[in-house]
Amino acid sequence: MASDLGFPSRHVRFLQVDAQAAMVPRNSVVIVRRDGMQRGGELVNVACGKILWSEQVDAQSGHSYVQVVVRGAGDPVQFRMSADEWVGFRPLAVAARQD
Repeated sequence: MASDLGFPSRHVRFLQVDAQAAMVPRNSVVIVRRDGMQRGGELVNVACGKILWSEQVDAQSGHSYVQVVVRGAGDPVQFRMSADEWVGFRPLAVAARQD
């Protein structure tokens, strides 16, 4: 999986993300744990891969939400959360730089 994510080594070191820290940058390799995530039609609770997100507005209700995608090996994992939830959301861990 490390090579699928662009790492030169088979081993990747992850650092825990503090709940009070700023959100990691887009395309960071992360580990996310959250109920209700989907990979294809399957529910999953943990995902590892590059995280992307986009803020959206529901056309009918007008409520804001954030669509999150974690791209790793295989199909991407997707989930959404309210804009209010997003403010406090952090992945469990982020891959350390591979210098």
